[in-house]
This record gives sequence, structure tokens and C-alpha cells, in this order.
Amino acid sequence: MFFIRYLAALSYDAIIMIVLFFVLTAFFLLCNGGHAIPPATLWYQLSLLGIALSYYYSSIRFGGQTLGMRAWRFKLAAKTQEQLSRPQILGRILYFIPTLLIAPFCFKSHYALLNHWTKTEFVRQ
Repeated sequence: MFFIRYLAALSYDAIIMIVLFFVLTAFFLLCNGGHAIPPATLWYQLSLLGIALSYYYSSIRFGGQTLGMRAWRFKLAAKTQEQLSRPQILGRILYFIPTLLIAPFCFKSHYALLNHWTKTEFVRQ
């Protein structure tokens, strides 16, 4: 059951990310005089990556949960302390994709491996 809630929270966060990407792109189009941004522009791709990382990091750092997690009433907590540390949050960001590739062979779910590596856990509210 938790896996479905986790996927739903990821879906909510994906919708929020798409909205943030549209807003950032609209801003860049205004700054560019309404001309299209050339594909594969490094500064544009890095700015999209930066906005995604900023959203996730700030949501987890200052509230322990993203808006998707808040909607499904669970949060991310450290196993040893009350507030998540900076390395734990950055570790979750950096290890997310590798755990998707490794976890099917090791654990039931990728978030269990991610929680193990970063010493975090999901807590129901």
C-alpha cells in the first residue's frame, strides 16, 4: 500500500516540476525576446536541473516533505536525529537514479535501498 502512496506522491511532484519548468521557460522566452531557446543549450538544461534540485532540496530541508508527500501524509525523517542533514538530502538526490537500477535485484523497492544508503525513513503523519 505504501508503494502506491509513494508513486502518487512522485506523480504529484512531477506535475509541480513540469509547472516550474514551464514558468522558467516562459521567463527565459521573455528575456530572449520571444525567440525559441535552441535545443541542447547547456545553460538552459542546467537551469532546469537547478530548479528541480532546488525544489526538492528546499522542500525536504525546511519541511521534511515535498508537496506530493504532504498530500499523501508522509514525510522523510532521519533515523538518528530529528531533522535531516544536508548530506542525507544530497545523498537522496544523487542516489535516486542508481537505486532505480540496482534495487530490483537487491530489495523489494528502490526506496528501501535509498533509505538504507542515506539512513532515512518515511514516517506516516
